[in-house]
Amino acid sequence: MERTQPVPATPARGSPPHPARPPHLWQVDVLRLAPMLGMIGVHVLLFSAPASSRWSGAALIVLHVTREVFFFISAFVLTYALSADRYVFGVRAFWRRRYPVVAAPYLAWTLLYWALLTVLAWPRHPDVRGLGVDLLTGWFHLYFLLVTLQLYAVYPLLAWLVRRLRRHPWALLGASGAVQLGLTALLQYRPDLIPSGVLGFFIYAPIELTSYQFYFVAGALAAAHLDECVRFVRRHWRGLRQTLVFVLIGAEACYLVNLHLGQSPPQASGVFQPVVLPLVLAALTGTWMLAERLRSWFPPRSVAWRRIRVAADHSFAVFLAHAVLLIAVLRPGVDRVLGLGDLPWPTLAAVRFVLVLTGAALLVALLRWTPLSWLLTGRPSRLPHWRLRHWRLWPGAPA
Repeated sequence: MERTQPVPATPARGSPPHPARPPHLWQVDVLRLAPMLGMIGVHVLLFSAPASSRWSGAALIVLHVTREVFFFISAFVLTYALSADRYVFGVRAFWRRRYPVVAAPYLAWTLLYWALLTVLAWPRHPDVRGLGVDLLTGWFHLYFLLVTLQLYAVYPLLAWLVRRLRRHPWALLGASGAVQLGLTALLQYRPDLIPSGVLGFFIYAPIELTSYQFYFVAGALAAAHLDECVRFVRRHWRGLRQTLVFVLIGAEACYLVNLHLGQSPPQASGVFQPVVLPLVLAALTGTWMLAERLRSWFPPRSVAWRRIRVAADHSFAVFLAHAVLLIAVLRPGVDRVLGLGDLPWPTLAAVRFVLVLTGAALLVALLRWTPLSWLLTGRPSRLPHWRLRHWRLWPGAPA
């Protein structure tokens, strides 16, 4: 595997402070949409289907991969954006640029959701301790940002590893994959083998970096060797399509085996199990292939791609805001008012998905016209007076 894109290095004397960005990857716009849509689907399904439903579990084992896809894309976008020709970066400058654009929305939305739930639970007194727990552990879906902040902390080390092992990427990927498979096998099938002193650490597996280390490594390597990855996909198009089907069938077979072993549907469709790794790679490959097909149908500057890019640019904010709409549609009496009370749960989940997605998109569009746009959406305000000011304050954008 030859390196096709230079990876970040330490700053060189005389290097340009603002080198040109690499070309825009239109395929990544499609990739960025997938985790947002998938996570909304997961959350709607969790609150619409009976917890004991085997059918919902069969859907969740596939949809659950969206969090790993999100973290893969985060590392991929970071590496691609920082690996243009002659692009070098300093660690402090990297942290100074990246941390505010994730930490600020994390703090703002954590406070907003805490206040929202406190108001809905009125007249209960505000739970200040609960706010502290939310900030430390990530409320509901906001742990995505908490893990992203951890990625930023170790990314200079990851970039160094990718650079040093540029001639041996399979060794790095294989070692990381072996650790990921071993860890998830223990968590899913033999947690009794985990020492009691360490078991408590795994309670926080969803919110800590090591649980997703393979996807960070794979994302960085894919960006650093992008040309070869793209050639491989295009050369083995038909075989990959068949492989995607086999992986999907295999994932559902593993789900049935887990049920046969006595696991409940939520356990059998859990996030941390070995089959998730090939399923994530299949999801990423399939989404990239879809993007390649769209590129063959529509020119890059066409209306279709412009709309896809706008949607991708707003996907981060829609992901952050969708729980506001989820809380609203789950309020007592809402189903009766909307005439959804007698619907079977698959139809109910589909209707709620459309309501939450549409409502979140409209909310984000509204927030973009407020002075709080950078804080809540990660994008500059559309208000002319605030646009330049906040662009200087927050020069980056979430990966």
